Order: sequence, then structure tokens, then C-alpha cells
Amino acid sequence: MMRSACGFSVLLIVVCASFAGSTGTPDPSIPATGARQGETTDEALTLYIALRLDNPSAEALELLEFEYQVEVDGKTAYRGVRSAEMTLARQSTREIEIPAVVNLSEIGWAPPTAGSLPQSAEFRVHGTLRYLLPGAIAQTLFD
Repeated sequence: MMRSACGFSVLLIVVCASFAGSTGTPDPSIPATGARQGETTDEALTLYIALRLDNPSAEALELLEFEYQVEVDGKTAYRGVRSAEMTLARQSTREIEIPAVVNLSEIGWAPPTAGSLPQSAEFRVHGTLRYLLPGAIAQTLFD
């Protein structure tokens, strides 16, 4: 059984890719709210990291791409890029999951017994979210 989100050491760093300079639009916040274990083999397991996307802006944001790294017990276990392919409505919240396939030998674990991870496992998520600022395309075309 996975530990609850409050037992995880989880951090997600958000970086904005701005094409038109500063617009005063507040950045979205993206707290990691938990993780669950998916498919498991003798060599690897899949973790699904739950994220809550909060857009405090009065404008919708077109999300482009998540680039992230997952650490398990202080060791890098996964690096990946995932297309966001969504628009985060203005002043809204959306729950999503991003996957991470963890090679057990790379982090020094034996295959999980009874299909679960050790209760002492600590997970850390770092990443960036690229998104378009409102009006970025129109400003680029106007310039």
C-alpha cells in the first residue's frame, strides 16, 4: 500500500516559457497531491503522480508540456516529458496524473512483495510546465 500524499516529500517547481515578456498573469500552482502504484513486474513498476493544476488567472492558459524527474529515496528513478495538450480554464482547478516507470534495480530495490512498495519509501518530484501566456501568439504576430 502506498503512503498518503502528506507522507511524501514532494516538490514541483513551475517555470513559465514566456514568448511575449511579462504580462502580469499569475503563474499556475501545481502541488503534487499523491501517488499510486500501477503495474508491477520483477524489473519495474509504474507510479502515477497526482497533480492539482490551479489557475488563479482571469485568463485561460494553454498548457504545452510537463518535463519532470522522480526521485525515490534520494535516487533519480525516472525522467520524462509528457505533452499537456489541454487548456486550463480561467480561475479553475484540474486534477491530473503523470506516469513514471521506475526500474527497480536502478534504485536498489528488490521486486515488491505482495505487490506494494516499502512503507518507508520517499518520493520527490521536480519539474517544469511550459505554457502559453494569454495573448502570446497575438502579440508575436502583432510585433
